[in-house]
Amino acid sequence: MTIYSHLMIISWEVFSYALFFGYGICHFLITPFLLKKHRNMPFVKTMISEGRLAEFHLKNLIKETDDKSAKWTLAAIHYSKFIIIISLISGIVFAVIQAN
Repeated sequence: MTIYSHLMIISWEVFSYALFFGYGICHFLITPFLLKKHRNMPFVKTMISEGRLAEFHLKNLIKETDDKSAKWTLAAIHYSKFIIIISLISGIVFAVIQAN
């Protein structure tokens, strides 16, 4: 295996970890838990319907409660977006370089 194939594999692994943690965990598990804790919303309903609007809800929770876990969750979502974009681009670039 060449160095480019190793870099491509690492890029795709970073992409999948950031996608799993940033969207899978933060959007659909931590945010509904925080909404249940602070606004007394049902967990399963919130996980299904409100998970897509997690950033909006977290910004409102930070204004209302000043909860550190909401701040950290919002920061994790924010930084995972950048990591996803960078690792996706680098994975595609290394796949093209490796194919040539």
